[in-house]
Amino acid sequence: MKVIGHGYRGRRRSIHRRRFIPRAQSCYRLTEADDAEFVSKARSALIASWDDLPLKSQQDVVVSRWSLVDVPEMLPVLIRMANGSVPTAHTWAATVRDTVLSHIKQLAPQTARQMILSELHASQGEPTVELLSLLQPEDRVAVLQPTVERIIRGPLSKDRLEREFEQRSDFARVDQFGDASILPQMK
Repeated sequence: MKVIGHGYRGRRRSIHRRRFIPRAQSCYRLTEADDAEFVSKARSALIASWDDLPLKSQQDVVVSRWSLVDVPEMLPVLIRMANGSVPTAHTWAATVRDTVLSHIKQLAPQTARQMILSELHASQGEPTVELLSLLQPEDRVAVLQPTVERIIRGPLSKDRLEREFEQRSDFARVDQFGDASILPQMK
């Protein structure tokens, strides 16, 4: 009898530890209901249990279903998401990161500017077009300087395909966001 009771207690503790993930996922699903008051409560619960959501669900909400949680209370969550390590350019993680920074810009423009400039500094001169589009023109010129220098010296990659990709990306950045101050250096 004692052995059975001990096993039951262990399972009960295990279930207790796992109860947060289903609750977070349930809140995530409930935010799609029709009742506005109910959705508001579910949204608050979802934001409160955000860390319990699987990473894939978090990314899905931020990228594809932002309207479910588009409220100022989401700002601390977005800042936590953006404070991780800088992902490699042109990956899903980079796309999610750019989207997070875009949402931060909507909610707190000055905070977003500082984070984006920090992000661009950490990415060692390979900003995505999406990230550059979030900046003011005066910030873009300073950020584009490493790109201009890379165009002048030529790509470092040994692989022909990588060199071509780097060159196309660099020229696309300068073409879309460069101004007259860059032209003398490029000649």
